[in-house]
Amino acid sequence: TPGGGTATYTVTASAGTGGSISPTTAPVAHGATTTFTVTPNTGYSISAVSGCGGSLSGSTYTTGAITAACTVSASFTQASYTVTATAGAGGTISPASRSVAHGATTTFTVTPNSGYSASVSGCGGSLTGTTYTTGAITTTCAVTAAFLPTVTVTASDPSATEAGLTTGRYTFTRSGGTTTALTVNYTVEGTATAGSDYQALGTSVSFAAGATSATKTVTPVQDSLIEANETILLTLAPGTGYTVGTPASATVTLTSDDLATTVSVSASDPSATEAGLTTGRYTFTRSGGTTTALTVNYSVAGTATAGSDYLALGTSVSFAAGATSATKTVTPVQDSLI
Repeated sequence: TPGGGTATYTVTASAGTGGSISPTTAPVAHGATTTFTVTPNTGYSISAVSGCGGSLSGSTYTTGAITAACTVSASFTQASYTVTATAGAGGTISPASRSVAHGATTTFTVTPNSGYSASVSGCGGSLTGTTYTTGAITTTCAVTAAFLPTVTVTASDPSATEAGLTTGRYTFTRSGGTTTALTVNYTVEGTATAGSDYQALGTSVSFAAGATSATKTVTPVQDSLIEANETILLTLAPGTGYTVGTPASATVTLTSDDLATTVSVSASDPSATEAGLTTGRYTFTRSGGTTTALTVNYSVAGTATAGSDYLALGTSVSFAAGATSATKTVTPVQDSLI
């Protein structure tokens, strides 16, 4: 340089998409070297760094001896990862693998065979219909599809009765894989009470290997309580090795043989006379349960006096077993009173 000083040159640095290089410029004395730090963004890697006769070691780029102004350039490559997909028996998943850029998502098509339902997991994804969408991919990962048989339930005999003790029945059906034994869970609720109204049904049913159906029988418990019809609602519950299908619940109605009885009374012959001694009559009628004998209480009042005006009627009337009506006769007592 004029005056005998050492020349100084400017070395500039530039970075492409996906990272940075620093510093952006550096003053360098003639014949000296300098260094730059190259930093890729997350999900990127350093592709190449060139210029000023240098070399890269790790994240440090060291120039050659600088004898003139020059430029260092850095470029970056976005990382990509392989996502693989595998399927168990009972269906398919496709494609078998995808190459996915860092931070992106990808999809796979899941196809169950007839009678199966899909359960898919891996790579932070979710299944909608037949499409499994991964979460954001930041490393190599795997998607796994399992295919499970579908189980449904119906009330194949929806009525159980105490009278004559007839049972009800639930039938469970599975489709898809049937080669192995399977235990299916369920819950039981409703207005009927297990143990006192019907024999408890437990909480699960078992399919034998190869079987497509299994049953549970509802057996009423006979009692003397007067009850309205009651229900037993059985609902399938999630478990291992199956998927709950539709219908997932069924109801059996339990009918008591001790029905509520309603009794009414009318004056079927509303007039009784001393002259000629004609009697009157009360008729009692019952509806509902009529299979057993029944005694009904009543009270008697009025302006006539039992014993002196008519023969006392007592305080109750009895229905014979199976009878729907009973009567009480009013018999006047003849006297000479006006």
